[in-house]
Amino acid sequence: MSEYKQQIGDDTFYTLRDLWMLVTQCPFIDELEHLFEMKTDKMFGTYTQGGEQFNLDGKEFVEEQTKIINWLTEKFSELRLPFKINCINQAWCVSYRKNGFQAMHRHNYDVLNPTGGDFSCVINFDDVPLLDDCEVNGCLYTMMPAPSGYQYYEEHPSKRGQAVIMHADVWHGVYPTQHQRRCLVLDMNYTYDENMYEPNS
Repeated sequence: MSEYKQQIGDDTFYTLRDLWMLVTQCPFIDELEHLFEMKTDKMFGTYTQGGEQFNLDGKEFVEEQTKIINWLTEKFSELRLPFKINCINQAWCVSYRKNGFQAMHRHNYDVLNPTGGDFSCVINFDDVPLLDDCEVNGCLYTMMPAPSGYQYYEEHPSKRGQAVIMHADVWHGVYPTQHQRRCLVLDMNYTYDENMYEPNS
C-alpha cells in the first residue's frame, strides 16, 4: 500500500501534500439519528440535487457537538494525527431521494493553509448496496490532485456509522442513489500542530 493510502487497524488514512482524509466508524451513530427531525428552513444554493438539505442550529445540539469533538480528538490522538480541533463552524443534514446526488465540490476556496484551516466530517446513516448494474450506487467519491496533475480518486459506499473526514480542499460528491441515503455533515476548524504529542506540549 502506498504512502498515500495507509490502513491503520480498522481505519484508512489518505494523505497527499497538505491534503488528508480519514475513513473510520462513529461508535454512537444511534444517538445522532434524531438530528434529522430537527428540520429548519431548507438550504438554498447547495450542491444537493434530488434531496433535502437543512442547517442545524448549533444551540439545539450542544451535547452532540461535544461528543463528536471528543470522539474525533480521541481518534486523532489514537492515530497520532497532529490535528487540534478548534470549533464546529456549521452542521447540516442531507436526505437523498431516489436518483438524488450531489455535484462535485469542495468546502474551501481560499489559498491552501498548511497550518490548518477547515475540515469536514461526513457521517452516514444508511447502508446503501452496490448494484449489479450500478457499482457506484450512492457512493461518496473523492479526488485529491497530485502536483503532476494526476487525480487520486476513491469511492466510499455508504455504510451506517461510517465517517469520512476530509480536509476542506478535497473535492467530493455523491453518485445518484437508488436507495435512501442520509448523512450528517460538520464543517470544523482545526490547527496543525506537529508538536502536540511531545511530552512537554
